[in-house]
Amino acid sequence: MKLNTDKMLAEKDGGIGWMTFNNPARRNATSLEMWEAVATIMEDFAADDSVRVVVMKGAGDKSFVAGAD
Repeated sequence: MKLNTDKMLAEKDGGIGWMTFNNPARRNATSLEMWEAVATIMEDFAADDSVRVVVMKGAGDKSFVAGAD
């Protein structure tokens, strides 16, 4: 899947869709381009019948998502 940012990552592993907020320097604060990528990722996961659950995580070890950037 083509995303407009490298600050969001997506992968599929079996029936799991993994979405990673990848902006640890800003405690994964979400920018507009990241919000747009979330929609793209979720649309892709929804269109794939093999994806049974979506897990969201934040990169780094400081926070999940600190809010909007």
